[in-house]
Amino acid sequence: MNKLTLEERKTIKKLVDKGYTLSECAKLIGRRKKTIVKEFGRFQGRIYDPVQAQKEADKRLVDKNKAVSKTLKEKDLSNPYKSLLVRIESLEMQIEILKDVIKEMKKC
Repeated sequence: MNKLTLEERKTIKKLVDKGYTLSECAKLIGRRKKTIVKEFGRFQGRIYDPVQAQKEADKRLVDKNKAVSKTLKEKDLSNPYKSLLVRIESLEMQIEILKDVIKEMKKC
């Protein structure tokens, strides 16, 4: 369980409206207190709205995925085998060097 669901957000809102503390809310829904505090911290100066909170969480996730996608494109990892091919070429070169070293050692 990672991100809060809309149902969890609605439950938290109902509990807080009934006078429960954030710690009590966390225990009742089985989440860490830090998760609940962080959730409410995003709404500083605003009334907590679980639907709006879910929309903002979804947007953060989309933005994060876009950033990861952009980073992958910048690293040119579009071909997952490219890095493997580079490693194989490096290993082949090391094998050739070892063969030459062994030949030289046999001469001695």
